[in-house]
Amino acid sequence: MSSTPEPGFPQAPESAEVVHRSAPERQIAHLATDNWGMRIIDHIPPADRRGGVITTAALHRNGFGKVAIRRAVNRGSLTRIRRGWYRLAQAQESVVSAVRGGGVMSCCSALAFHGVWVLTDHHHVRTSRHASERLHRRTCCHHRRRRAPSRAVDDVDVALDVAMDCLPDDELLIVMESVVDKGLLSLDEVGAMAAGHGRRVTRLAMRMAPAQSGTETILRLAVSALRRAVRCQVPIPGIGRVDLLADGWLILECDSQRWHLDPKAWADDRRRDRKAAAEGFRVIRLTYDDVVLHLPETIQDIMAAIGHPPGRATRRRLATLLGTA
Repeated sequence: MSSTPEPGFPQAPESAEVVHRSAPERQIAHLATDNWGMRIIDHIPPADRRGGVITTAALHRNGFGKVAIRRAVNRGSLTRIRRGWYRLAQAQESVVSAVRGGGVMSCCSALAFHGVWVLTDHHHVRTSRHASERLHRRTCCHHRRRRAPSRAVDDVDVALDVAMDCLPDDELLIVMESVVDKGLLSLDEVGAMAAGHGRRVTRLAMRMAPAQSGTETILRLAVSALRRAVRCQVPIPGIGRVDLLADGWLILECDSQRWHLDPKAWADDRRRDRKAAAEGFRVIRLTYDDVVLHLPETIQDIMAAIGHPPGRATRRRLATLLGTA
């Protein structure tokens, strides 16, 4: 007498191989005849298998019992990392390394995994104090008590919470602005988190601007540190939104790698530059390397340009155009 298969699994074919097995066993047998790795991916939500690493609890929660897990291990579709944690064949080695060392990916590493703009390339892991001894020396370990990890890569809010205790001011501001720009957390949510981290982080959150890339944040902070007025994501009638506007007349555009590869974006930016010049603005376009690798030289050139402003009448007309007169 056959029974109904467990929900969420494909119907097992009735064959001589499985006819004498129970319904769950038929499911396991059917899954085992197919690509096990793909079947696991099909049945487990992406959040539970971030970086290609899965917990035993997540496997159980999604219908994979002990027998199914054992079959997957035997077939090489799952590999045990440590107790309670498994990897898929396509797992990211940085995530596996964090779990193997007794922790999970967190802070900047987790934020970068979620698409947040980060500056550091160090490996950040949230772990217990004793487990950190098993990690690579270039790994930044975070031991503070937070919710017990249930995924190999921390959620955005947990990773940002760790970052607020870890990063220096400029790098943290880059991360906070990027989290908001990507729509991963709201400005209010980031502000509320910052309030729980003392005066330094609270004041930093109050300086947040609607930057669309880390290079914008870096450049804005560098120019404003020299006591020059600089605004972020400024809409200009007839031209559009510009990355940064310094002293009301110098447009600073931070071009991403995609800008170099997209002919339409390249042409659109040239049209905008032409319109801006016709209005009396001046434009400086900067690459990632200009901002991240050669910032002192770049700032020197920007300050030299600011030292030769347009005439008073032009500046007054631009202020009227911008609505700041």
